[in-house]
Amino acid sequence: MLNPTRPLRAIVSILTLAAFLLPFAAATYTDGHVVNITGLRLSLGPNPGSKNASPELEAGQFDREPYALVALIFAVIILATSVVKKILGALLGTAAGMFGIVFLFVLIYNMLVDAGSGEFGLRNLAIAYGYWIAAAGFCLSIASFPMAVRYGEVSARKSGTKKKR
Repeated sequence: MLNPTRPLRAIVSILTLAAFLLPFAAATYTDGHVVNITGLRLSLGPNPGSKNASPELEAGQFDREPYALVALIFAVIILATSVVKKILGALLGTAAGMFGIVFLFVLIYNMLVDAGSGEFGLRNLAIAYGYWIAAAGFCLSIASFPMAVRYGEVSARKSGTKKKR
């Protein structure tokens, strides 16, 4: 039987990582301009030499979010475990997906609370498509473990059974 889980897990993990290059949030300010904030910028902070389109971002409103950095690290763990054929790799990928989605939820919650404080002239903060793609990737990585067991990619030996020679 064709085993679709390995290539599927690799594709999902690459898409989850690529989602961090896309906008996670769109900040609308009182003067009307909109600034898209990528997941990578939230994770690592702004480039020291780059010119930001907004003075509010230069002031550090969405500087570096530690929850985004932790979610990015879990996305890297999912990519690393997607090539491992053992059950431990599938379990680690599933656990990384669970923790990654939790940290994404906490990230957006903290950003919305910060945006609601009214500082920096922020009028609205919308969750963008990069966030939703990353969240879907984390959810699919959680579902990859039962799929891997179902298709026989990984197998857990029962205790007390001997390996056939």
